[in-house]
Amino acid sequence: MRLIIRPMPSKGELSELGKPALQQMCRERGLSPTGNSPELVERLCEPIDSIELQKTKLVLTILSITTLILMIDWMEDEPKVLCISLLWMATMFVDRHWRDIEGTGVFRSRKHEIYWQKRKNLEQFMENNETTLFKFIDENYQKESFDDSEIIKTDFITHLLFDKLRAEERKFLSNHMRRSLHRTTGRHIQEYAFDIVLGWFSEDFVKNKVKETSDGRLDCELIGVDRNREFTSSSSAEPDLEIFQSANPSNSIRIDVFADWLGTARKQGHLNLKSGKVNRLIDGRTDCVVAIDIESNTYLIFDKNSIDEDEEMTPNEEYGNTPTMSLNVDNSMSLDELISQLETIINMADSPPSQEEE
Repeated sequence: MRLIIRPMPSKGELSELGKPALQQMCRERGLSPTGNSPELVERLCEPIDSIELQKTKLVLTILSITTLILMIDWMEDEPKVLCISLLWMATMFVDRHWRDIEGTGVFRSRKHEIYWQKRKNLEQFMENNETTLFKFIDENYQKESFDDSEIIKTDFITHLLFDKLRAEERKFLSNHMRRSLHRTTGRHIQEYAFDIVLGWFSEDFVKNKVKETSDGRLDCELIGVDRNREFTSSSSAEPDLEIFQSANPSNSIRIDVFADWLGTARKQGHLNLKSGKVNRLIDGRTDCVVAIDIESNTYLIFDKNSIDEDEEMTPNEEYGNTPTMSLNVDNSMSLDELISQLETIINMADSPPSQEEE
């Protein structure tokens, strides 16, 4: 059993630190590092279930000492082995509860593992696009709460990404994921929520950049089932975004967004697109799919012409045996080229048909 107690500096000691040091402490604890120094100090001093934590530490200490005493002389009395085993299991259970209260991580976010790497790639991607992860969270999710709860979205998302969910946040997530367990495909519910939030990031990033990069000629709205950024049990039958001309909103296209967080498609030489997105392209509900290679900060566009309708989709183990179609990834482009091409697609859709076409 590993017990690590890190003493928290007092409020006075924190106040003597500079802003960079306070920001670093916030990052280490999975807290947002934005704001001035007094705000950072208050954030670091915020209690986390302090009474319950004190009680849990007391119980854990008693169990640990009792177990140690019994282990010293268990050789003299074999029946004590069962008692020691039970006490040890109880100790481990209380230790798990302690770590839940403190917000210690439970999923694969350690260095060089998949969720750690996804977050590191996300942080680098934001820096490559002249912002930071924390600034992006604050600007896009502000301080609003999830529906029917007091859980603040910015805090929850930050804690989730850094594997520091608190007890009440774990309970909130568990309650909202009960009807979605069949979609987790072997992932812990926090891992599943992590991937959902990454999907929100990719859609919100494209939405923001469409207007910014086009100098306001284009605008964009979220239209998917989770457009309000809530954890829902419904699967989306609609595309993610609608992009339209600011001067004439009726001229628009609908797109899906696919984010490759580990550069897998580029490394394998093909992109595996899920059946839902493929079918929306085929039946015309989606005009195109925008794929983002987060690791290399490059983009791809797929439309109906990219799909070979005679090709049969095959179950993909990486997606829980969901059918996927393999697409070529040779024609990557920059963000500016992406937005320019999207604008061209919208303008072409707005152009009247030629006499030959008629």
